[in-house]
Amino acid sequence: MDLFGACSTTHHARQLHAFLLVSGRSRSPIVATKLISLYAFLGNLPLSLLSFRSLPDKNVFTYNSAISACVRLNSPLDALRIFSRLAPPSPDRFTFPAVLKACAALLDLRHGSALHSWAFKAGCKVDVFVASSLVHMYAKCRALDDARQAFDEMPVRDIGAWNAMISAYCQNGQAAEAVRTV
Repeated sequence: MDLFGACSTTHHARQLHAFLLVSGRSRSPIVATKLISLYAFLGNLPLSLLSFRSLPDKNVFTYNSAISACVRLNSPLDALRIFSRLAPPSPDRFTFPAVLKACAALLDLRHGSALHSWAFKAGCKVDVFVASSLVHMYAKCRALDDARQAFDEMPVRDIGAWNAMISAYCQNGQAAEAVRTV
């Protein structure tokens, strides 16, 4: 039985967390990642971040979970702070969409553009989820030409990519262009 999946309240999650602390298993990055995600799912960002911060050996998965928790629970500034500490494990194709979503929430075009460059250098820009996140971030920051460029540079476009571009036009008052995109 998946003990993490059985936790439907913060109280249950804290009981499981206490058991993991006593048993010494809470220091495992795999277990910590599950705890971070569990607390976020339950809407408890402070406990999610406590689980992240108390982990001595963090990896890209624990960073991704903590960043995603912040974005999910409407704390984009915390997401960017955590991302700024990611230095040793490099960001991956799962990191960029979450951090770009934080930039979009903050209307932070400067950081979003820097992430665009970083994703390109990391080879993640061709990933459809990263590219769609770029379109979304640029659209939220009202940089529609950059959104269109990110869309046009996608080697493969799925339904999410098309929706991102159509939404970008709609969000920026260009319904006619949205219709032409279809």
